[in-house]
Amino acid sequence: MPPNTENTQPTLDDFAEALGLPPDFCDRNVSARDKRQADRLLKRHDAHIPERRFVTGLSFAFLGFVEALAAQLGQDTPCTNALHDFPPQEQTPSGRRRNSLYVVGPERSISLRKYYNLFEPVVWDGLHRYDYPSCAPHATQAWPQHRDLLEAILSATPAARLAFARGLWNRVLELPEFLGRQDAALTPRPFSVLLDELPNTQPGEPAGALLQGLAFAYYRADAPNVTLETGKAQAGSARTGRVGDVDGWSGGELVLSIEVKDLDVTGANVTDVSSWLSNLGRWPDATAILLARSFDEEAVEWLETHQVLMLDRTRMSGNVALWDVRKQEIALRELNYFLIRVQRNSKLLTRVADFCAQHGLHIGHTTPSR
Repeated sequence: MPPNTENTQPTLDDFAEALGLPPDFCDRNVSARDKRQADRLLKRHDAHIPERRFVTGLSFAFLGFVEALAAQLGQDTPCTNALHDFPPQEQTPSGRRRNSLYVVGPERSISLRKYYNLFEPVVWDGLHRYDYPSCAPHATQAWPQHRDLLEAILSATPAARLAFARGLWNRVLELPEFLGRQDAALTPRPFSVLLDELPNTQPGEPAGALLQGLAFAYYRADAPNVTLETGKAQAGSARTGRVGDVDGWSGGELVLSIEVKDLDVTGANVTDVSSWLSNLGRWPDATAILLARSFDEEAVEWLETHQVLMLDRTRMSGNVALWDVRKQEIALRELNYFLIRVQRNSKLLTRVADFCAQHGLHIGHTTPSR
């Protein structure tokens, strides 16, 4: 069944097949007499509801059971004597006691539990009425206590059974519906959009500031178990007591260090990170990551030899694509923190804020701090 996009209530016609009812069940012509008969059935049903909320599902199971038996009998009339002609089986062939209604019809056996089991997915998955109780074994085992309702359904006309089913359906729809988000618009994955489309550092901006902010934001969202420390781009890690441009701490232990190079790393310049790696020698368990624009084969070989992980915006974007929207929003929020509280460059902050506004991304407060 397609999703309901017009804010209309689902109908019995939409779910009759899922409930195990005949294909033409909803096509029957209901007379005033059939309606009165159905009203009497609904009164029986309603009398049991305060104490036994499962009676609605049991009633639908009774309907499926009766329709299956009527189909085997080839009857369009009431099946008043059905339980006499086809008495419920109290034992299995192996001698075990049956806990639910089970009869051997003219063509094949019919089980009440089968139809109750069809009802529960409809009420939960189809209608999102999660307050309906989960008690299929108890409900079907209790059928003898509601035998009067079953016999009344057996004695009803086929059209009265339809009218009764529609009344039951309305009772189900009165249960609270657990709604998802009602608008159909897809929420943008904000950090993915930013990684994929925001240009790198522009003239007049601090070199490497954007890339360092992306690294800080990425790991703030992806590694909440560590405390991140960073500073302004080009400020010098050693002067501020850091090992890398972004460091992750677990208590007093350095567990993550990210060096940011806003350039294409090649075999000719890869050794520029040697001083950073030397400082990492004091922290042998720390994960070392180099974030750059790109890496050539010679650089990759050198960094792998020195056990340095490599990250660029393309790889970062591939990882972020696996994140849910809320996690991406956290990363965008942390980038905003870096731009306002750490880097404090109005030109870069304005460029990022303008980009977010143009792409419908909510970055939050964007006024430079003083």
